[in-house]
Amino acid sequence: MTINQSTAAEIAPLHPFDEQAALAWLRSQPDGRTNLLPGALGERWGWHALVVGRRLKAWESAGLIRRTRSGKITVVDGAEMSTPRPAMRPKAGPRPVLARNYGEVPAPKPPPSTAAPSTAISLATAVLCVAAYLVAASLAVVAAYFSIRGMIVLFPGAPTAIIAMGVAMEVGKLVSVAFLAHQWRRLGPLSRVVLIALVAGLAAINAAGVYSQMVAAHFGDRVSVSGAVETEAVTLAARIDAQTHALADVDTRLSQIDGAIAR
Repeated sequence: MTINQSTAAEIAPLHPFDEQAALAWLRSQPDGRTNLLPGALGERWGWHALVVGRRLKAWESAGLIRRTRSGKITVVDGAEMSTPRPAMRPKAGPRPVLARNYGEVPAPKPPPSTAAPSTAISLATAVLCVAAYLVAASLAVVAAYFSIRGMIVLFPGAPTAIIAMGVAMEVGKLVSVAFLAHQWRRLGPLSRVVLIALVAGLAAINAAGVYSQMVAAHFGDRVSVSGAVETEAVTLAARIDAQTHALADVDTRLSQIDGAIAR
């Protein structure tokens, strides 16, 4: 048992206070004042902290106590409850409530509950989690494929090295995101900023590769068609030029024949 548990066991009452007993306890404090928070008062009265907060507000509205902004509670002189309220039920907990020097008091049994709704909810949650993981993995794989293809389009000189670098970057991005999600509360601010910047940089490179692949897919057919048209045009121009030279040679020969006939 730790120090906090032993302290809580020493101050816990054997039975929950009613409102008269709680006010009497406040009145018994030095000068009728206390600085304890609702949680600490609940441990001493056998009440839940939310119940303590509601009763303090009700007593303050009824003029039985005064509370300051710092949390100090003061009992008004001559304050008495008009009608006593029944004792509040303690909240059932997993461990029995221990009273100082009075042995162990068994905790009340929790009400019976059916496990069918919780089982259904757990099954639905598991199915949704599996579907979310599958969709995320599919998106990551497709994005990695397009990114690596786009990087090869941008740097066609070393496709093997580009593929290895792209796979390493995609794996590093996924592992970094999973590590951040799992160890977020344990990491310091500097480590969080560094990992977030790393993931953002990898995501930007991924986006650039995907964009280049999309651009290549958009202009690929057009470029090939325009290249074929230009090649055919050059071929036709060469043929036309050859026929033009042949026609010029024919004209020259005709001129020579006409000159010979004229003589």
